[in-house]
Amino acid sequence: MQIRSAITIIVLLVTAPGSAADIDTSKLIKWVDAQFSDVYYPVAVGNWWGGMNGSGRLVIYPGFEWTDNSSDNWVRVVYEGKTGYIRAPLGSVLSGGDNNSLLIEPQFDWADRFAEKYAAVGNNGKVAFINVAGRPITDMVFDEALRFREGYAAVRIGDGCGFIDVRGQIVIQPGFARVRSFHEGMAMVQRHDGTLGYITKAGRYSWQDTRSRFNDLGDYNESLAKARIGEKWGYIDKTGRVRIDPRFDDARDFTNGFAAVQVGTKWGYIDKTGKLAIPPRFDDADDFDETLAMIVIGDKFGFINKTGKLVLPARYDYAEPYSRRYARVGNAPWDFGYIDVAGNVIWDPIVAEQGFVDVRTKTRVRIAIRGSTVSGPDAGASDLASPVVFAPPARPPSDPPYPPEYLYDEVLPQP
Repeated sequence: MQIRSAITIIVLLVTAPGSAADIDTSKLIKWVDAQFSDVYYPVAVGNWWGGMNGSGRLVIYPGFEWTDNSSDNWVRVVYEGKTGYIRAPLGSVLSGGDNNSLLIEPQFDWADRFAEKYAAVGNNGKVAFINVAGRPITDMVFDEALRFREGYAAVRIGDGCGFIDVRGQIVIQPGFARVRSFHEGMAMVQRHDGTLGYITKAGRYSWQDTRSRFNDLGDYNESLAKARIGEKWGYIDKTGRVRIDPRFDDARDFTNGFAAVQVGTKWGYIDKTGKLAIPPRFDDADDFDETLAMIVIGDKFGFINKTGKLVLPARYDYAEPYSRRYARVGNAPWDFGYIDVAGNVIWDPIVAEQGFVDVRTKTRVRIAIRGSTVSGPDAGASDLASPVVFAPPARPPSDPPYPPEYLYDEVLPQP
């Protein structure tokens, strides 16, 4: 029976035969086989990892050792120690139900997210790139690689770093000691003699630090790049001219008009004139990627707005920055939920431990229709209730195999 979206539907949940009688079915997480979108969030239940969609509904059964956010419509997963990728329509990949997911088999010792339709993957200490069809575009010949950005990916062969394009061809020879990804058409490079500078996509220098003024350089974001002179950080423009004097003990890139900076032991934020917009009073601070920025006070995480107001108090033992509307918060990297920008809980792992309702077969859900124009024998009709599905027995806590996304550093060689 097809029901129009204007009709209010009430889903009546009942305990399936053989399930624990004391389950509070009113709190069960709905498990839906929704059409996939690139809005996907990892969730963990008993240290088994699955995924929820943007509505907070479980769409990947928690049967993996680790899952990632989606990127380019692919979800990076770890199973039996190997990394691979899945995509949707998402269903019960490991739960014994119908397997209707597409899969790039977990076969890699290491693999990165897809970016610009390509991903770096590695086995036996060597790295290659695959496309979104799972086919290689290069041989496994690189020692390290970064994600594609602006059509180029940084690679390392031996002690030399260079760049490849989306055909998998080397377009800038690996002759540098260190490189960063392209940002705003320019990439930071360091020669083997220590000289720093920036190159264009043609492989030509935009400018070089031939007078050795700088000890380190960052990426261009919002037309400014952080630069270290001696032990202090400031910011330069695209000609290499200092625009914000080096007076900070550490610094982050500009994002949405603000940059996090460290003064002494505390962090605050400056605007693009170099003025302190939010005084340094935090023990750590992240970017304003979305509405709020993650900060640390003592050993607790919280979130502030652009006026410096503590919108969500620093009360979380673990957190990651907001991404696609939600922030991951909890007690550990394997024990977390999600909140929206108002602090409302979107996903609660404690509730999820009670089980899920399998509503993939929608005709099996008991329904009552309100305000419907439907008449006759189908009005208020009901069918068999969906069964309760449980996660696998809990695994011992373990650290995720990959670091949080906000710690990703676009530099080769990796420190």
